[in-house]
Amino acid sequence: LILHGHFYQPPRENPFTGCLPKQDSAAPYLDWNERIYKDCYSANAHSRYLSPEGRIISITNNFSYISFNFGPTLLSWIQKEHPMMLELLKEADKASIERLGHGNAMAQAFNHTILPLDRYDDARLQIEWGARDFENRFSRKPEGMWLPEAGINGNVIDLLAEEGIKFVVLSPWQCKAVENSSGTVTPLSGKPAPYWEPYILTGRTGKEITAFFYHPGLAEGISFGHMLRSADNLYETIKGIRDAEKRPLIHTATDGEIYGHHEPYGDMALAALIRKVEERSDFTMDNYGSYLEKHPAVLHAELHAGEEGLGTSWSCSHGVSRWYKDCGCSTGSEPGWNQAWRTPLRNGLNNLAGRLDEIFASEIKKIFGDKITPLEILRMAGDEFTGRTTMRSFIESLHQKLSFASTYDVELAHLLSGMKSRHFSFTSCGFFFAELSGIEPRQDIKYALYAIRMFQPYYKGDLLYPFLSDLRKAKSNIKGMGDGMNIAQEEMKGLPGEVEAALYFFLNRSIASPASYKEDYGKFILSHLDMDSE
Repeated sequence: LILHGHFYQPPRENPFTGCLPKQDSAAPYLDWNERIYKDCYSANAHSRYLSPEGRIISITNNFSYISFNFGPTLLSWIQKEHPMMLELLKEADKASIERLGHGNAMAQAFNHTILPLDRYDDARLQIEWGARDFENRFSRKPEGMWLPEAGINGNVIDLLAEEGIKFVVLSPWQCKAVENSSGTVTPLSGKPAPYWEPYILTGRTGKEITAFFYHPGLAEGISFGHMLRSADNLYETIKGIRDAEKRPLIHTATDGEIYGHHEPYGDMALAALIRKVEERSDFTMDNYGSYLEKHPAVLHAELHAGEEGLGTSWSCSHGVSRWYKDCGCSTGSEPGWNQAWRTPLRNGLNNLAGRLDEIFASEIKKIFGDKITPLEILRMAGDEFTGRTTMRSFIESLHQKLSFASTYDVELAHLLSGMKSRHFSFTSCGFFFAELSGIEPRQDIKYALYAIRMFQPYYKGDLLYPFLSDLRKAKSNIKGMGDGMNIAQEEMKGLPGEVEAALYFFLNRSIASPASYKEDYGKFILSHLDMDSE
């Protein structure tokens, strides 16, 4: 039995300050990360098993028993705000290695862009950075990688194989045909792919990885059928699947937040299920790496091409259309709304990305000549992007490897910061929901605006005006919100990040006691302040 949880939140920091802004909709918590941390992440690391009288019998780290992935941007926040939680995840992975020979933890592409829609080199970087972030945190190379929204196509398969990724987990509806034991490839004709068999996927250049297609009914029941309200019923449901179908493997995958956030106390149902499995002999709690070692894939599967041949995902029946056009898939939509805004938003981001790439290539050549390519610089910058090193230390390491003038240090820092935000501007959540003026599209736009600010000093033309012109074509469904340009202009209001940080430090020193003095505000660090003289 394998249960996989995809634990993820998009990057929410204000790129101009590095701080998470207060989010009123997350009340009584300051922001959604804190709210979900309390409901889910922390709850699953310390999940209670109660007696009928309500006494705590045991506390379980659920991550020691389930397959899981955490988005790198979420782990960065956890490391800063709740470092002990990260240690508990590491302990869970080590415990599963001791028990099964393979770790429960899987990697995830870096900041949850839709890989089939990314430019080829962008998808490569997303996969490499995600794998590097995983290795930095869990001290081992990843065997499996969770693909954002399970988005995949032939190019993605090739890139995963090049990175050394062995397996992925996909929706059974993404599969078009499977090979049987006689070697015949049989179309599924609308049926889900077999969940009990790992299959070989072949990329566009012939490279191969393994795919596990999860049990659809179990995933739907856990996610939407309130199965987590009774561990007894969930156990009997899984046992019924085993008895009826008599397969060697039962596994499924869901958003990890269902275990406690979307389904209150779902973590406790999971802990109770784990306890039942451990106490009885019906199942063994396993993970994908362990199962694959014992049962390597020998049969092949073919995936659907998706609309326009772009690929498929687990949350868009059309393929990956949900993240670039009004395909009919949405969450939180009201009568009369549409998602036609997705196309001009993605076009605006794509057009901006193209201009930024040209500037980056030109400036890198100016700084380094032919010693290194722009792509190689970005691949190396993954150490800074994933938090393994600081920007200052990274640039110092470049000085040791490549000879270039130190007068370019600030420019290089600006360019790399801008490129990171350029990637963040394509975070999938900005396209997933129903309305352009929601916090997720706003966040993507804000990252794009920050990238513009970082790059503008090194470009003679105007980067902002063409971007705003593109966003004018993205229309909000809410009267008074206007269009994407209005939303971008609204996000541009307020204090510059440096001024906001300076005010924070001043007020902190003016009001707080010396024991409560703070030396940092987001990405700003207080290096000197003499209140008496200045």
